[in-house]
Amino acid sequence: MVVVDTMARTTRPGHGWANAAKVSDIVLIDSESGERRFLARGRQIQAPVPIPISVFSPDAAGIFYNEVDEGCKRTRVLKVANPWAN
Repeated sequence: MVVVDTMARTTRPGHGWANAAKVSDIVLIDSESGERRFLARGRQIQAPVPIPISVFSPDAAGIFYNEVDEGCKRTRVLKVANPWAN
């Protein structure tokens, strides 16, 4: 399994911050089959920091990702369940 932060909506063309619209999607990918699963949409800004980052919890049951608050002043970490965790 691989978890990625797309730096934009997964449904929009482009790369990097092109067409990002201040969001970043968190996507889980099965590295063997290529199956993708949308997990969450985080709020981001186009700036050097914060860089969107997503990571597995030590037991892989959860996935943590960062986003900015509504006012784009603070960064926070949120957690979603890993739907493929054993």
